[in-house]
Formats: sequence, structure tokens, C-alpha cells
Amino acid sequence: MSQVFFSIQIKLCFLTVNKAIYSNNAIYLVLNESYNNIYAF
Repeated sequence: MSQVFFSIQIKLCFLTVNKAIYSNNAIYLVLNESYNNIYAF
């Protein structure tokens, strides 16, 4: 039982890390877009 719980916790932790990386990438992409728009003018 504890083995299953441990495995679930690892999966949740991995998902959280993945989500954090993804949102950082999204923020970076948005910043990149706005810089491109500024330089376009």
C-alpha cells in the first residue's frame, strides 16, 4: 500500500515540476513575443 502511495506522490511531484517548467516557457514566449513586437515598430 505504501509503495502505491509513494509512486503516486512521485507522479504528482513530477507533474508539478512539469507544469512549472511549462508555465515558465509560456511566460518566456510571451515576453519574447512582446520584444519582437516592440522591435517591429
